[in-house]
This record gives sequence, structure tokens and C-alpha cells, in this order.
Amino acid sequence: MKHLNTILICICTILVLTSCKKPATITPVDYTTARNIRYVLYTDQDFSADNHNITFKLYIRKPNGQTLWDTVLTTMKVKDIPNSTHKLIIEHTVPGNDKSTLKVGFDYTIENIGNSWFFDAINEGELFKEVVFSFK
Repeated sequence: MKHLNTILICICTILVLTSCKKPATITPVDYTTARNIRYVLYTDQDFSADNHNITFKLYIRKPNGQTLWDTVLTTMKVKDIPNSTHKLIIEHTVPGNDKSTLKVGFDYTIENIGNSWFFDAINEGELFKEVVFSFK
């Protein structure tokens, strides 16, 4: 009986010691720092003879397609898209400081030709994303 009590005490001690481990330190997500997107638009091609109208739309979307923010730039001629030394740069803060992975980019329409797009992602945890679009 004495041995049984000793064995039970040893087993209980082992169970208590192994179950009382301190969890690893978890770094909390910083929800106070704003997330920013920088949109950069330019071309490195010669479109000086292209007089088609083009309209660019910038956006931030959730993976499910919900638009958090968008804006339409003034319609311009394709030939007026700035070159690489005069890039158009627009910065915007993610609305509501949404921390999830988001789709960010450009939609554009060329009059009487069609629509297209360029997009990238700002991943969860990233505080800054630069979306650089060289129009071709």
C-alpha cells in the first residue's frame, strides 16, 4: 500500500509539472498603426500619337470583392499618361484600418477599346504597400 501511494504521488506530481507550462509570449497585433497604400502610375512607352481617352480607377477591396475604397482619376489622353520621371503618386490609408489581406490596384477603361486592370495585394500584417503600375 505504501508503494502504491508513492507511485500515485509521483504520477500526480509529473502530471501537474508537465501541465503547468507557461505559454509562449504572443505578440499582439497593433490595431492603432494605420495601413497605407501608395499608388504609382506612369508609362515607359511612347504613346505620343495615341489620342484615346483613358480613365483610371484606384481601389482597395476585400477578398470577397467588397470595395472598401475607390476613386476615379480625371479622364486623360493615353498620350498624357506621365513618364517615369513624372510619375503620378497617390497615397491613401486603408479605411477602418482593416488588417486583413486586401486586393489593391487599378482598373482602367480606354474609350472605344475596352477595360483592363492591374492589381496586387497588401497582406495581413503589412502596414505599407506600394502598387507600381507601368502602363504598356
